[in-house]
Amino acid sequence: MTDTANGDTGRLPLESQLAELDDHLEQLLKEDDPSSQFNASLFDRINYQLGPVEYPDLTARFLPKVATIIIKCAAAADSSSDWKGYPPPLINLTIKLLRPVPFTQALELCQAEYLINALNSPEPYINELAFAILEKAARSPSDASILASTPGLLEALLYRWLISPAVSVGQQGVLILGDLLDIDCPLSQPVFTDDQKECYDIRLVRRTVQGHGALWRRLFGDEALCWQVLQKLETELLPPSSTDPKVISQRSLAQDRLLRLLPRLAVLDFNSLARSAASPAPGAPPVSLLEFATLFMVDRQGDELVHLTWIDFMQKLVGALRVADTAKLSVDTLRRLVRDADDAELIDALWGMPGNMIWTPLGEEDAVRAWLREVAPRQALRVGGVESNTASMAPKVTHFRDLDFVAESFDPDTGAFLYTTFTLIEEDDEVYFGQLAIRKLKISLEEYSSALVRVPDAEIYPKLPEGDEQLAVFRDEQPLASNLYLKRPRLIDYEEYKNQNCVEVIPSLLLDEARSLEAISRHPHPGIIGYHGCRARRGFITGLMLNRYTDDLKHYIKDQSKPPLDKAAFLGALESALAHLHSLGLAHNDLNPANILISETGMPVLIDFDSCRPIGQKLLHSRGTPGWTDEGDSWDTSETRHDTFAIGKIRAWWDEQLQLSEPTP
Repeated sequence: MTDTANGDTGRLPLESQLAELDDHLEQLLKEDDPSSQFNASLFDRINYQLGPVEYPDLTARFLPKVATIIIKCAAAADSSSDWKGYPPPLINLTIKLLRPVPFTQALELCQAEYLINALNSPEPYINELAFAILEKAARSPSDASILASTPGLLEALLYRWLISPAVSVGQQGVLILGDLLDIDCPLSQPVFTDDQKECYDIRLVRRTVQGHGALWRRLFGDEALCWQVLQKLETELLPPSSTDPKVISQRSLAQDRLLRLLPRLAVLDFNSLARSAASPAPGAPPVSLLEFATLFMVDRQGDELVHLTWIDFMQKLVGALRVADTAKLSVDTLRRLVRDADDAELIDALWGMPGNMIWTPLGEEDAVRAWLREVAPRQALRVGGVESNTASMAPKVTHFRDLDFVAESFDPDTGAFLYTTFTLIEEDDEVYFGQLAIRKLKISLEEYSSALVRVPDAEIYPKLPEGDEQLAVFRDEQPLASNLYLKRPRLIDYEEYKNQNCVEVIPSLLLDEARSLEAISRHPHPGIIGYHGCRARRGFITGLMLNRYTDDLKHYIKDQSKPPLDKAAFLGALESALAHLHSLGLAHNDLNPANILISETGMPVLIDFDSCRPIGQKLLHSRGTPGWTDEGDSWDTSETRHDTFAIGKIRAWWDEQLQLSEPTP
């Protein structure tokens, strides 16, 4: 048997096939156009049996011949009208044979001219051959400098990365450019924990020596190659004025790819991105690359998907710089970018990070909030309609960092500004709301303070049951442990419910979920969230204490850097958790990927039980999530069929996500 794990081909059962390959390569070398006589089946059989390791003996034996054949194929493309193209199995074998070859040797063997031609090809599998060579330059600063000094090569890489419609090319480009600029960076590498890397999508290469800065100078220095490429995209290749659907789609892809790369570059050398400036349009004043990407590049009003991508970029940028920028050199720039963006959804997303296990590593919630008060001073969240006849004195706002949430409201018909609402939550879970008919950036600290009014506990918190009904109370005199998560009421809905005179919905939802979790906790199951009791203040339930996990299924599946889950085992475990829930006489009624967390062992953990009710009981305010419910079902009562239907939807959604992540053929 073959010892493919160690790259040992001495006992390969395909020795005769390798000999056959030798003979076939000799035959192809004699042809003017090797593609016309290519034995694809032979190459496919050999490719299939070579694992993801290095084979130095096969490289020495076959690579020189294979490289010559590729060059002959390229020459035939210019001279033959019947050229059949580069055979994909030949390219796949070449990529495998190149694994042990260092960058300088690969560049000499394949020649820069042919690498540029490969990058200019519209075929993704040809691009991947060039990528397999270029990624080798990220192994040492000297190799990165050679790449930077090779005429036309860096430019070809940038253009192919941005204009290729292939998802695989875009993803590989982000990784390769990030690795190249990391190894080439002359500054000290920032320090991230594994959890921080995961939260902010930061990848760092292993450095042994200081970078030369050659790529950084070409891209962001006097030559400003990055700006040259972006301006050509804007004016020629992907103009914003184009009505061609393909151009519009590719423009969004290019923007997405740049936004995915910038946070990683910002943590390596923030000042280079902040200083590299050019005019984004004829006659416009110059702006930095960060300003261009943040304020001018994307259509946040007309493209909802691009807007969400932009918010994701800003969250990663702000989150990663909190860790990397220990000297706080980026604070003023980030604060200005957030302010000038004037985007309420961005502010909401940033301030949602501390309480979100996906965006904040365990135990770092307070550090994230402190950083946000510096770079995204938000203002509090307080709604109108609240009487101020409470004995509790409102806290004084001495800095924007004291505030928790801010939102502006606009007339749905005319788009005219209506008012700004804001909230502040004290350490003892006292909630204050305010509302002013002033744009949020024009409100002074004194005005915020004077508008804050205490919200009565009874309007947002359920009363802690007494008598026969007993709910477990979590004793939290000590600081909250890093493995625990406090789920609060949905304060974001307070204003809407208050205006509709049904604010009692908020506490009732929290109490119903507490009751469900209390019942489930008496019969625990590994696939259902661990519940540690209610958090109680002043006789009210102010939150539910739950186990903390990092990822939910929705984000995990879409993140291709994550190790794959065992789909069959995962869905089997999910069905087991639901069967356990049903055996207790309960149905979840709101099953969707966002309500399924991932345990340390890669298994499902059900959360969000505010729709959970005894089977057959009437469903009131919470009736599942749109898109994950059966439109033909009234969804009026709690039923096990709701969960069964959602399992099928999740299974189909998972298959769809796997198809989307597959490389374009």
